[in-house]
Amino acid sequence: MWSTFALSPDSTYVVRFPGVSIYIHADGVFWRIAVEYVAKPQRPVPAAPCRTVPENLSWSQSALLAAAELTVRPALAPRPYEVLTPQPTSILPGVEIDGYIFLPLYAELLVAGGPVLISIPLGPRKTSWFGSPQEGILCDAASSAFDAAGDVGGFLAKPAPDTAICPVTIKNNLTESMDLAQLCIPTDFLSVYGREGLFATDRVICSFSADNMQVKPRRGMDPLLGKMEIRHPARKGPETKLFSRSIDILRYLAGI
Repeated sequence: MWSTFALSPDSTYVVRFPGVSIYIHADGVFWRIAVEYVAKPQRPVPAAPCRTVPENLSWSQSALLAAAELTVRPALAPRPYEVLTPQPTSILPGVEIDGYIFLPLYAELLVAGGPVLISIPLGPRKTSWFGSPQEGILCDAASSAFDAAGDVGGFLAKPAPDTAICPVTIKNNLTESMDLAQLCIPTDFLSVYGREGLFATDRVICSFSADNMQVKPRRGMDPLLGKMEIRHPARKGPETKLFSRSIDILRYLAGI
């Protein structure tokens, strides 16, 4: 699915992921793209000519310089993720733990290796607020277990092509225990790495204190995941995010 391919003029191509089919039609300087989400998981298929195009598609159109190639590459959401953990993890004061969460990927389409044409979620997405709508951050909602290293073997043996594994370190600098029920994972400072269908990000360091939650990346590939190539570099900008809150709001965010 993730590749660079040439398009024949006035032809329609389709890229299939488990949860979505992406249709691409190029005609001179005009590019048309349609997205079809599927009710049941389908077999992933790289870009190929589409002989039968569904009639009920809703197309978006862009005007660009003529180009013969299109790149489909993995990317994180353009907004931060608010990750809800179905089973909260209790963390004692002063304790630091390492774990892994799973983030849904987007597909970025680039024309001739140049500008991004569109960024498409690989499944139906919902938005949520990390914190209150007045003070919080609009995020992509996601649900993921917070797994220890010994629990991710199944995913590594059979990785999902629409999911990235994200190493996370949680530092509880509070004076009392906390139940980790949700996290805000900024995406602009994270790179996406990949090899043989497995995708991962930089490690995210989340430090909770009485005054704020600090989030920053630790650059490089996690030793457990092995050597990978950068598939999508981190965007430029501050590498430390501070979420300043009163202790009552912090309790709400951390699920304490």
